[in-house]
Amino acid sequence: MSSLVGKYLKWAFGGTTIVDTLDGTDRGANDFGTVASGRFDDPSSDGRYLGDAVRIIDNARGGNDTMFGTSGNDNILGDSAFMDGSARGGNDIIFGMGGGGTLTGDALVMGGNARGGNDRIYAGNHEDSNVVIQGDGGFAAATVKGGNDVIVDGAGSSLIYGDFQSGGQGGNDKIWGGGGSDTIYGGGGNDRIDGGSGVDILRGGDGNDVFVVRPGTELDFIEDFTHGEDRLNLSATGV
Repeated sequence: MSSLVGKYLKWAFGGTTIVDTLDGTDRGANDFGTVASGRFDDPSSDGRYLGDAVRIIDNARGGNDTMFGTSGNDNILGDSAFMDGSARGGNDIIFGMGGGGTLTGDALVMGGNARGGNDRIYAGNHEDSNVVIQGDGGFAAATVKGGNDVIVDGAGSSLIYGDFQSGGQGGNDKIWGGGGSDTIYGGGGNDRIDGGSGVDILRGGDGNDVFVVRPGTELDFIEDFTHGEDRLNLSATGV
């Protein structure tokens, strides 16, 4: 591992140290643990948890982390707050554990030619809490590409982005809304979107998307179905 630009910060747990910056060809550790342990604390922000570092730049890569949230409102980022250059996110697994907050596969802001990892995010049951799920990040430059993510929501209403809230190029994501009335944006890429139960609002975005229709579920609204590109999967209905 090359020397780190930025100071090692004195947040350590079980041999893991949160760092300010991963750069060059640095690679983040493959960490496993709960955010309540202090292992993933971001010292620059109250209530935010990072899988690897505050910043990942150049050709550095995030680790393949497994992060468990709490029953409270957690803001979990699988890799970092900021990614730039040719940085790559790790293939992270995030469990929301039924609390509210925001669950993000890679980073809050992504620039340059950064790439998101192929992440898996499980929100858990959160009937009394609102959750925002971002497969890759919040905001991204047009040159940034998202990973091929899997997002599984539980009971409760969520706002789900397969890739980014704004900008970027999407990956091929698989999204299950679960219970509750969700709003789901697939983003770019060829996505598979299943709203689950509840009255859901579904938007596939660019790409050839598949919307799953199930018997006995409440009415879903597909806002941008494009004939000749998008498809309805009716296999669960027996049609």
